[in-house]
Amino acid sequence: MSIFLNLLFGFIISGIAFILIIVFDFIAKFFIDNKNITRGIIHIFFGLVSIFLALHLLTVSFITILILSFFIIFPSYKLKLLSSIHGVNRKTYGELFLPLGILFAYIFSFSNMHYFIAVVLILTFSDPVAGFIGSYVNKNKKTNIGSIAFYIVTFVILYTMFHQYNIIYIAIIGLIVTLVERVSILGADDITIPLSALALIYLLALFS
Repeated sequence: MSIFLNLLFGFIISGIAFILIIVFDFIAKFFIDNKNITRGIIHIFFGLVSIFLALHLLTVSFITILILSFFIIFPSYKLKLLSSIHGVNRKTYGELFLPLGILFAYIFSFSNMHYFIAVVLILTFSDPVAGFIGSYVNKNKKTNIGSIAFYIVTFVILYTMFHQYNIIYIAIIGLIVTLVERVSILGADDITIPLSALALIYLLALFS
């Protein structure tokens, strides 16, 4: 497949994904009051679509689409066009950082798709699950129960992807990534989660 056709395929899939997000945003206004839930659902959807595209696109195509995603999300953020994403009652730039976090994970994975998928799965599932559970305690700040949920999901993903390594090391990596998520502010965890997880996985592979 030529670069043009590959990029066109990426645009089509991305376009469909954004249409689905817009439709979901409209429907969610009538049925889901908790914006942490709607935001988390879109977060998961974006992460899964990103993994799909990374597996099927050329490097230049995937990077182009992630950069364009940022510039599409930016005016939506400024104008608060998608209430299911931008309607939370706290200061956060997470929706802007999400495509950047995936972009950085892709670049610094250096074509190791196993590493890339692992850290994006953590970003895709651990963070929203923590938000889902934590929002029932406090909708506007991170909670201990949310961090516990984050750790459990992260550990399961790491152990599934890297079961060949010592489980104690995997447990420690999960704990460190959880701490990084906990101290990250203003949605920066969408960048710090994949980068910290990726760095620790590299260290695990290097010294094991």
